[in-house]
Amino acid sequence: MASRGNYNDPMSPPGTSTGTSGSSGFGQAASTAVESVKEEVSSLADRARDTASNVSERARDMASNVAHRAGDMASSFSHSAQDMASNVAHRAQDMAATVGHKAEDAVDDLTRLIRRYPMQSVLAGLGIGFLLAQVMRSKDR
Repeated sequence: MASRGNYNDPMSPPGTSTGTSGSSGFGQAASTAVESVKEEVSSLADRARDTASNVSERARDMASNVAHRAGDMASSFSHSAQDMASNVAHRAQDMAATVGHKAEDAVDDLTRLIRRYPMQSVLAGLGIGFLLAQVMRSKDR
């Protein structure tokens, strides 16, 4: 039986041994590789944190901008609605004044007509009164 000591494996490249004396070199290389991987992982984690922080900051800025723009638009719409309401109110006042003037003109015209033709106006009033009385009496039946 072969002992497990230091011996050269015929399948290994020349100058390498699979015994215990070669394990310290392998351990050193493994330790260096592990440290290298740890540094890379740490670097990636730092970059991921920075990226997440940047994305979060950008999202806050965008949300703030959207809120500000929405406020500006709401204010603009509010002013537009107030202007439109004011315009409608002015138009309604103008129309009411116009209707009032036209009614006054109609009353003035009727007054002039009655003064010009007093007897015909009295007869027309009596005829209109008689017709209204007939209409009212027919509704009661």
